[in-house]
Amino acid sequence: MGPKDQPEILSAEARTKQRDQAASELVRGLLLINGGGAAALLAFLQAIWSSNKALARPTIVALVILSVGAVLGAAFHLFRHQASWHHQSGDLKRWQSSGDFILSLRLYHCSHFWRAFWLSLSEPGMRWAP
Repeated sequence: MGPKDQPEILSAEARTKQRDQAASELVRGLLLINGGGAAALLAFLQAIWSSNKALARPTIVALVILSVGAVLGAAFHLFRHQASWHHQSGDLKRWQSSGDFILSLRLYHCSHFWRAFWLSLSEPGMRWAP
């Protein structure tokens, strides 16, 4: 096998640049999804506020969840910077706990997404039709 047959191996700098770009795209997506969903729910809440009070409560709960998701999406780079700083300083215990914290936030938000989805299906007067 000659050098032409081997796949090109990226340098550490190139991998870091790819990771930074992927993280930036992730944050843009999170802000777009959560912020757009919150804006849509605000418009929906305005439309149903006086006509159907039963829909107001689950709409407000979903609005709060999406707003928290937007805030955490915006804070992603802060968490990432903190974890990177701990890793570069050699404090691997704090680096690991930062990673565990970020993972627990992900699991927390996934569980609330499914909880909100389940509540929307079981809300009286609301039926899910495929």
